[in-house]
Amino acid sequence: MVVLFIACNNSNDKAAAIYTCPMPQDSVFSDKPGKCPKCGMDLVLMEDHSMHSGHDMTDNSMNSANGYTCPMHPKVHSDTAGTCPVCGMKLEKVKSASEPKAVSLNTLLKPSNQQVIANVPMVHMMAREEDIEMDAYGFITYDTRQTGVISSNFSGRIEKLYVKYRYQKIAKGQRIMDIYSPELLTAQENLLFLLKNDPENTMLINAAKQKLYLLGMSNQQLSSVIKTGKPSYKVSVFSNYSGHIHESNSAGMNNNQPGGMQPVTVTTEELSVKEGMYVQKGQNIFAVYNPNRAWALLNIFTGQAAMVKV
Repeated sequence: MVVLFIACNNSNDKAAAIYTCPMPQDSVFSDKPGKCPKCGMDLVLMEDHSMHSGHDMTDNSMNSANGYTCPMHPKVHSDTAGTCPVCGMKLEKVKSASEPKAVSLNTLLKPSNQQVIANVPMVHMMAREEDIEMDAYGFITYDTRQTGVISSNFSGRIEKLYVKYRYQKIAKGQRIMDIYSPELLTAQENLLFLLKNDPENTMLINAAKQKLYLLGMSNQQLSSVIKTGKPSYKVSVFSNYSGHIHESNSAGMNNNQPGGMQPVTVTTEELSVKEGMYVQKGQNIFAVYNPNRAWALLNIFTGQAAMVKV
């Protein structure tokens, strides 16, 4: 008796199970469960797509207006809601091309525990001086520290005037005017009388000379009087400063004393001081301003005064 064993292959045998990483970019597949060697996530079972009749893997279904797809696996599509057979994520509804996309800031926001590399320009604070321009109104004036005064040391009459105009330029040592002074004439005659009648009385002679020096006579003028033996009826007044000549307060100027301020001007005017006029002892006749140095007098607001440095 012969027994025959016939082995038949079942064409409906279950296909071998395949496991994959939920992160599709890792491209990890295995025939048994485990962990992804790249990211460490648990491998998930890849179900047979034929078991899900509602799923369609064709590109044509991506353009369907009604359907669901996986956010991580765009090739997975279904007509009904469910989960992705690859990663198990919830399927999302496919939006039509005509449907406006919702604006969300989720694409811009980053998790607080995630590092982001960015090239952001930084501004570093530092202390330094900067030139700040400001508008200020004012005028230019002479430096009053360079101002001199021409005055008369004795009373008398102006016999000759050698300057004619205001702001006329003069030099140090230049003759300004000649003055006839009875007081000065009397002092000269007293000196000549002592020299002629009492030449041994040096005390009185020196006192007479000193009086003439104090009255404004120069050493050269006094020597000429002693040498000729005749008094000088006119005594010259010289300038001790160089610059532009101005009239003094007593001669018609408004503000010319050292320390006063007045705008610089280039207009020439005739002097009010004339020949034949009398001057008093100690009277300021002219003021001399040095044009080589000038000041700028500006009106600056109180809030801006701290920013101005000289």
